[in-house]
Amino acid sequence: MAEVRRRLLFGPAAGAANRSLTLFAWLVITPLILASIGDEAYGLWVLVGTIASYGYLLDLGMGGAIVKYLAEHFARGDDESASVVLSTAMLAFALLGLACLGGGIVVAALLPPVLGLSHELRTSSQVLIVLVVSSVALALASAPLSLALRGLQQHGLFNTINLASNLALVALSAVVLLAGGGLLAMVAVNIPLILVSAAAYWVVVRRVAPRLTISARLMRRREAAGLLRFSSWVFAQSASGQLQQKSDEIVIAAFLPIASVTPYALARRLGQLAFMLATQFSNVLLPLASELDARADMDRLRALLIGGTRVLLAVFMPLAIVLTFLAEPILRVWVGIEYVSAAVLVVILTAAGLVGISVWPAAAVLTGMARHRFVGAVSIANGVANIVLSVMLVEPLGLVGVALGTLIPTSIEAVLLTMPYAMRQLSIRPGDLIRRVWMPVLLPAVPASLAVIVASRLVDLASLVGILGAAAGVTAIYFGVYLLQPQAVYERGLVRWALSTGLRVARPPGR
Repeated sequence: MAEVRRRLLFGPAAGAANRSLTLFAWLVITPLILASIGDEAYGLWVLVGTIASYGYLLDLGMGGAIVKYLAEHFARGDDESASVVLSTAMLAFALLGLACLGGGIVVAALLPPVLGLSHELRTSSQVLIVLVVSSVALALASAPLSLALRGLQQHGLFNTINLASNLALVALSAVVLLAGGGLLAMVAVNIPLILVSAAAYWVVVRRVAPRLTISARLMRRREAAGLLRFSSWVFAQSASGQLQQKSDEIVIAAFLPIASVTPYALARRLGQLAFMLATQFSNVLLPLASELDARADMDRLRALLIGGTRVLLAVFMPLAIVLTFLAEPILRVWVGIEYVSAAVLVVILTAAGLVGISVWPAAAVLTGMARHRFVGAVSIANGVANIVLSVMLVEPLGLVGVALGTLIPTSIEAVLLTMPYAMRQLSIRPGDLIRRVWMPVLLPAVPASLAVIVASRLVDLASLVGILGAAAGVTAIYFGVYLLQPQAVYERGLVRWALSTGLRVARPPGR
């Protein structure tokens, strides 16, 4: 039990810390990027990154399959089977990385002429596309190494390497811009960092699992086929997520000036801030669900879904409250008054994030149980609906219409389809979900929301210090009320266990 607690606490905590520090670093240098390259170039950078990110879909959903099967093999002590999975994945992902690079070269030749760019950007856009796609291709080819750490459930080590790489990228990007290097130089520094990170992942994997090997003789076509069979519906979920999170900028660029991508991208970065932090908790659930399913422990699987959903929403909620009520002052302090109009986009995208993450634990648990086909089908339908609605609403409503195109299908998927299906599969009653998840999460939101409204009248929100103070107060009130509720008994136990563990570690020897 102590080991499960350690995974559920330190794994997500490390992931949340990783995301928090990385996002904060990018938020800090965003004004520098805007000032250095301008609105149009920033919009182009976001658009190219959005298009290039579709290259990650070339993994065909095998990432989740690799984590699942490695977790199962490690749980059984079957190092040979784990080595076969990892060796086969390395070859498959290397080939997929080459395919991604080839596709990027074609896009670089075809895309720039249709974007209506200024002369300066038109001449450099092809190089930008090749650089960004090269980064994606290298990241894809080396992905099995980081997935191996997740399969080993070494989330702290995974996040440590990932954080170091992300902070190095932010720091180097800032140095390049301050030195007058421009957009292309800023993007190029990512390529060597990916190679260094891949080497670091492999060194750590070898230390944690010294009998795990990568060898050409262990590569199996049958193993690759098995990964693909499992991953087909995981791929559907990944494709849906990509359509939901990475299609809006493409729609905007197709119907509006490319500079319009910039305010939407800024709003999305804020609106998904809480979403990105909370997802670190769901990343721990898939391998743990696979382990529990291998043991046929249905009671703990139910507890994992209910508890995971409650904790995930509780982590999301305080920051979502701050973003909803303080979007305008945050934008004003962060990037300037000219972007304050994007506040309504922040509110809509934050709401979409809240609804979306409410079913992430269910999807993770069902995937770990290999009962994810329905979830995949619903997810892909959501992604398609997102694009269709965004296209329909962009002209009459502008950027707000694109944001609504994300919120509406996400709400339908979560409330009417995915969660009811998960409840049937695990025999969870609606009353249990309301009593053990939604009431404990929403009740503290009332005093926290009142607190942020009062703070907006009493505190000077024209400064970063004022905004951070208000956010800290709201967070303290929310979690204070949340932890007092009877349903949060497990969370209180985790907090007590973490505090006692921390005190034992910090206590000097001999005392």
